[in-house]
Amino acid sequence: MQNKTKNIFFKIISGLVLIQGVLQLLNLLGLVGYGRTTTSATKFYLGLVLIGGYAVAAMVGGYTGLKDGNTQEGCKRCFYVSLVLIAITIATIKAYSVTQFEALIIPVLFMLFTILNGRKNL
Repeated sequence: MQNKTKNIFFKIISGLVLIQGVLQLLNLLGLVGYGRTTTSATKFYLGLVLIGGYAVAAMVGGYTGLKDGNTQEGCKRCFYVSLVLIAITIATIKAYSVTQFEALIIPVLFMLFTILNGRKNL
């Protein structure tokens, strides 16, 4: 019963990661549609790359978690994607204030449930 609960929570968090990736992609399309802001061109394009990378990684990780989360190989891929999501999130935190670290909640939960689900599949 406990393994089934872990799997359900892993599927829920995978769905949230997938939704987050889709929302980031929509955010990226909104940024591109509005054009440049008051930031420098380098920061603007770096932001676009980071948002795009996060969107792609989140959609791949969420889809992999939903589709292949029951296999050991799927859990390995989800773990590596969660590392990428955490790295991109840390790279986008601007002021290192406590309120900005809440952006790490979903990627860290995704990593934790990936580890728990992967241990179940050993």
